[in-house]
Amino acid sequence: MIDVKSQQKRWVIGLLQVALSRYSPITYGVKSMRLLTGIGYCQNAFWPFWFIPLFIYGFLPQLAIFYGDFVLEGGSYRGWWNDQRMWLIRGSSSFFFGFIEFTLKPLNLSNHGFNITSQTNDDEEQRKMYEEEIFDFGSSSPMFLPMTMVAIVNLLALVWGLYGLFFSEERLILELMLASFVAVNCFPIYEAMVLRNDNGKLPKKVCFLAGIQTFVLFVSG
Repeated sequence: MIDVKSQQKRWVIGLLQVALSRYSPITYGVKSMRLLTGIGYCQNAFWPFWFIPLFIYGFLPQLAIFYGDFVLEGGSYRGWWNDQRMWLIRGSSSFFFGFIEFTLKPLNLSNHGFNITSQTNDDEEQRKMYEEEIFDFGSSSPMFLPMTMVAIVNLLALVWGLYGLFFSEERLILELMLASFVAVNCFPIYEAMVLRNDNGKLPKKVCFLAGIQTFVLFVSG
């Protein structure tokens, strides 16, 4: 075991040296290969950073048991489910764009500032959607593109996976389960794309651009 761990430690050091060098798959790899191929190599180069979620997985819930701190104390199944959906939406919109702007700032390629958001709302329709826990997308924004692409990709993957499960030799069960979970979490997005007619639905421009970018994503892969 000690020999294996020592060897893996040397791999980790080498991977980090590549990941943080000018040959990083994020920069050099994406320029030299296709987009998806370069991103795929990121999984290897940044493999050592898995220690962060694994430490959390291995320590946090267990320490909560010892100290009597319940992570979901006072919550409900519906609240947990809404949190899952919101993490998906935040992660693929505001978190993603915030990281991009923060990264571009030192290069003088972005000039982000403090954006004042609306704190009051007198619109009856928006207030009704809020009370019914319906997402109000409304305005067209580039931040809605990644999450809409995620929704489209996972829906297509779910349909294709089910087809492979019943009509071909493919048995990608775990991948199908993951796509199913994400697709279910994306239901408010599907609803805002095609099932709603109110002012809070996703703008057609966002849906169209997300469809085009998803097509380009598949072609580039």
